[in-house]
Amino acid sequence: MTRAILIAAALLLAACGADSEKTDGETAGARGGDAQSAGYDAANDPLFDARNIRAHIGFLASDELEGREAGTRGYDIAAEYVASQFAQAGLKPGAGEGYMQPVALRRYTSDVEAAGFAILRDGGEETLDARVEFLPGDDPNRTETLVEAPVVFAGYGAVTEQRNDYAGIDAEGKIVAVIGAAPPGVDSSLAAHLTSSTTKAETAVEQGAAGMIVLMAPEGQRRFSFETLARFAGRGSITWIGPDGTAYEAAPGLDGQAVLSEAGAARLFEGAERSYEDIMAASEAGGADIAGFDLPVSVRMSAVNEHSDLASENVIGVVEGSDPALKDEYVVLTAHLDHIGISERVDGGDKINNGAMDNASGAAAMLEVARVTALEAAPRRSLMFIALTAEEKGLVGAEYYVNNPTVPKESIIANINLDMPVLLYDFTDVIAFGADHSTLGPLTESALAEIGVTLTPDPLPDQNLFTRSDHYRFVQQGIPSLFLMTGFEGEGETEFRGFLATNYHRPGDDLSQPLNYLAGAKFARANYEIMTEVANADERPVWNAGDYFGTRYGGPMADAADEAGNASGANEAAN
Repeated sequence: MTRAILIAAALLLAACGADSEKTDGETAGARGGDAQSAGYDAANDPLFDARNIRAHIGFLASDELEGREAGTRGYDIAAEYVASQFAQAGLKPGAGEGYMQPVALRRYTSDVEAAGFAILRDGGEETLDARVEFLPGDDPNRTETLVEAPVVFAGYGAVTEQRNDYAGIDAEGKIVAVIGAAPPGVDSSLAAHLTSSTTKAETAVEQGAAGMIVLMAPEGQRRFSFETLARFAGRGSITWIGPDGTAYEAAPGLDGQAVLSEAGAARLFEGAERSYEDIMAASEAGGADIAGFDLPVSVRMSAVNEHSDLASENVIGVVEGSDPALKDEYVVLTAHLDHIGISERVDGGDKINNGAMDNASGAAAMLEVARVTALEAAPRRSLMFIALTAEEKGLVGAEYYVNNPTVPKESIIANINLDMPVLLYDFTDVIAFGADHSTLGPLTESALAEIGVTLTPDPLPDQNLFTRSDHYRFVQQGIPSLFLMTGFEGEGETEFRGFLATNYHRPGDDLSQPLNYLAGAKFARANYEIMTEVANADERPVWNAGDYFGTRYGGPMADAADEAGNASGANEAAN
């Protein structure tokens, strides 16, 4: 089917969806009730229509789009569809004269078998086995990398107000070895951030390191074992390319990186003042007595990389604000449009990863919010809607946007991100990742109360979800941000965990699932309420006083005295 025919079919599908009689999944949840919460009834919402959610998901998750992988025909068709929906709703183009922001991408792949890792000890040399004892890092700008330097152990590689794993050691010009986990005793958002290999690499560069080795830890292997990483090694990564032709790197100062298995790490620490096994046992016990030290070895790491370039696009639409004093400030609503494409299978089964839940459902909700906001009276601040590319490749489309924004970066006051609402049940609560770090928290709670939805804490801290969606790239620019996920109350936990276990990133995430489109409309309504609450507030959101992310990334910060006063006032009101 040609692109033109597909787009025409998409528009027809959307129109038919809005005019047709409601199906069972639109008048009552396909599972778990009727999308009612404390007086809110999605089936009778005068603004949000489950039929539109159904039409959008139906097109975006169709086999014809072949899983919407960034840089493919299927993704490009999806992007054209979103642009057509923005235009039909009356949104202004948000990328110059059009809706498309071109994003140049580079795929870079390490030849695992050609990589080398040698431990230099007592005048001798020990070579580790690729895929068994080590995995090489890859580089988007250099086809070959080589680093040789002494090794220093730097604990978890974390530097916060409460902990400095680099205290007492000198990492300058050395290869740092760090535990592939977060230090214990931190909240789930900060733990996710400190677990990230990108965070560890950035910190290593700040400390003057020449290279980095990540040591597999028991807590990290509960989600991804070394064997799982080894199976995927060599399949390539993707980053964006700047106007000068240089591919983006989060930590360009490192000349080499590697991940070691437990066996490889044990060999690295032979003869050291503390064994790898002892360090891991201490980590499991709470990590209080883990401190850095020099290892009696040097390491030589080498890697060979292949590069290929491709093109994609973010899709951007804008609703202009109504307040002359505030309309140059933007609240940004994001949803990634891409998925993982077609699997390599030899058993003759379904190969298309349709991504109905991940993230056709989030994109559909964003499109419905865009439609409604364009119809209603404009809020005080402007609203920006972005369908992002290459989230599945490492939040690349979002990273490109925040480094190449279409409006002044300082004018973006908040990001609200929609990613993988699991629409298999009528949710009554949501998890708002990031809300507890800024004044977005109280605004979110107030907005959700309008439809009887409550906020609950992160139920999956081991999944590190705070760093695994596009809002995190806005956080890294100092912009208060949050990411909403359907909650676990009632049958929510069973349905959510069941989806993760059976269909997440598999061909089963398709239209055969019992999708609850009323829940989709309700999810869109929830994000609409939050977005308009923020857009109409007298003050822009700020990070809580002393918050790690606001401090780390230089965002607007609340004054501690103001926070104390607000808390006192809230307590008086409660009494």
